Amino acid sequence: MITYEDALKKARELKHNIDACDEYDVGYMFKAKADAFTIGGDGPCCIIKDTGRAVCQTEFYERYEPVFIGEKTV
Repeated sequence: MITYEDALKKARELKHNIDACDEYDVGYMFKAKADAFTIGGDGPCCIIKDTGRAVCQTEFYERYEPVFIGEKTV
């Protein structure tokens, strides 16, 4: 199981402008608040807790069916 700190470090290697995180039962979704005002571009970076694997937002929702826990401070 990956810790939040390690998940954040891994996510920052893939997405440099992270300033927000939503925690789910199966993983973390790291994102940038500015992404809400853009069309296209890179989306959230999702890290699976059990494996530490990075997945896109679509795979995160469709494959893992996450349950929202809350927001985490970045």
